[in-house]
Amino acid sequence: MPKTVFFLAFLVSQLVFSQTSQTRELTVENFPIPVFTNSNLSLLILGTAWSNNLITGDEIAVFDTEGNVVGNSIVLEGHNGMAVWGDDPLTKVKDGISLGERFTIVHWSKKSNEYYSYKNFEIQTGTVTYIKDGFTIVSSMGEPEVFNRENAVSYHVKSVLSDFNVFSFYTDAKAIRSFKVSSIEGIVLEVSDSIFDQGFHFFLDSLDLPVNTYDVELFSEKQLLSKKTFSVD
Repeated sequence: MPKTVFFLAFLVSQLVFSQTSQTRELTVENFPIPVFTNSNLSLLILGTAWSNNLITGDEIAVFDTEGNVVGNSIVLEGHNGMAVWGDDPLTKVKDGISLGERFTIVHWSKKSNEYYSYKNFEIQTGTVTYIKDGFTIVSSMGEPEVFNRENAVSYHVKSVLSDFNVFSFYTDAKAIRSFKVSSIEGIVLEVSDSIFDQGFHFFLDSLDLPVNTYDVELFSEKQLLSKKTFSVD
């Protein structure tokens, strides 16, 4: 095995061991679980890559060009890694990042509750766009830009990433919101006209969803703020 490949394999194994032991008490709370598509790129951000100070408990997410979260990780001491989930070509909807699509890395500061985006990061190996089964190491994040997170809904059907169906949304302000998951057969989940703080909110469902097409919707009174559709085959 070439020395470079051996080094990367060793680095990843050490990172996984370290993060597994450290994440027993720390979990991502501010971003949705990505859709499991069984297709991903491995992303590693070196601890020396950042120009600003991260602290343990901050969070990192990867966004596609449409603003969908396709990967996330809690910030731990040292290097940080995560899977970036690709689109499943067998589904009718875009449920991950597309082949060749450039991704953006977003940092959420737990202390200040502020977001920063990084688009012009430099890599040590790999690519700045999505490649299935690829491996990218980020050596320098570059300068951050203030990131304004928008209203958005998310979904995750039970998979190896979660024992539950997870339906979630982000609201950009404290306000009255209605949230609904439904199919032509009826409503799966509904929360009507409730006051939600600014931030990320999620709901768990342990039932097996029957074969159908589902809509996930967020409303401000009667105005639709965000909607996604997915199918269970």
